[in-house]
Amino acid sequence: MSIVVEHIKCPQCEYGQADHQLNRRSKEFLIFCVRCGYFECMERKRDDNGYYCAWEHEINHGAGALRYCLVGHPIAGGKFLHTRTDVAKAEQWLRVYVQKGQLDPAESYLTRWNDETKQVETVIGKFIDPMSTAGGEPNTA
Repeated sequence: MSIVVEHIKCPQCEYGQADHQLNRRSKEFLIFCVRCGYFECMERKRDDNGYYCAWEHEINHGAGALRYCLVGHPIAGGKFLHTRTDVAKAEQWLRVYVQKGQLDPAESYLTRWNDETKQVETVIGKFIDPMSTAGGEPNTA
């Protein structure tokens, strides 16, 4: 099995560092954007006997993205949000745990996709570009 991981332009917000993972053998792929929450997946499905029988193509509109990091821990978690309700719940959750001092406000953020302006808005924190924290040049897209 050979999986290729690369960065592409997000189909929704045009952020230049959306993740694209392709299984070269099966042609299955995954695209996700840590900026707007866009998610797309193409995978093969198996029947009851274990044989490949169909393809499933899933596209989830990004309503926002959540990134959080526990205070004193270098590993961050996150979630791609697909509804306004998801964003509202994430905002409430993030505010509570930042206020309690359990989440690092400098390493956590919440974004929201604005359908009217077709732009990503930062709700809490500051968007952290993974390329700038991994030693790469910051992306201004």
